[in-house]
Amino acid sequence: MRSAFSGALPALLLLMAASAASPVAAQPAATSWQGRIQAEDRTRMAGLWRAWTRSLADIDAAGGREALAALGPVAIPPVEPLPGRRTVVASDTLPPPGEYECRTIRMGTRDDGWPRDGVLPLQVGDWGACAVGASHKHAPFALGMSEGAQQLSGGLWPDGDRMVFLGALALAGEPGQRAYGDDPDRDHLGVLRALGPDHWRLELPWPRWQSNLLLVEMRRR
Repeated sequence: MRSAFSGALPALLLLMAASAASPVAAQPAATSWQGRIQAEDRTRMAGLWRAWTRSLADIDAAGGREALAALGPVAIPPVEPLPGRRTVVASDTLPPPGEYECRTIRMGTRDDGWPRDGVLPLQVGDWGACAVGASHKHAPFALGMSEGAQQLSGGLWPDGDRMVFLGALALAGEPGQRAYGDDPDRDHLGVLRALGPDHWRLELPWPRWQSNLLLVEMRRR
């Protein structure tokens, strides 16, 4: 059965393809993500492990271990951060171009607003439409979300057993798509890994808003 948001996906794929075809005279296409990433974002990328450990510790301290375990493999870090925790085994099965479902998982307590009374530092969004495109104006692949109050879009670069994502966040209702590098407050970066058959996770360390680690869980529609 096709979901209610299925009609948005063809338009999203066309938009990503059009973005790839648009000439950008001032900035030629980069051959790697290292050629695109902003200097300050290298520090954020290097801090991915720290974002995991801090966020998991925050959730444990707030009594959220059971809620975290209920999420399954998506909430298991790629390496062992704390005694007794399981790990995710990396896979080279990266998501091919096509239509997917995505949901966001926000983890961790920010110094600029959380914790709030009665609010666990683990917030899980609803599933919504997303897509992987076969082209992007700066990268071999594109990822875009078309559902939810906050929507990510950007480029994906294969990088060993993972993909590197450089993109930006747009709010629902804003016209067009934002590009990585246009606004540091909207820039997001991270790595995408396979969790199992038709199941992936995008790990985005130190987003500017709301959490210390933003996960995007992906699955086949």
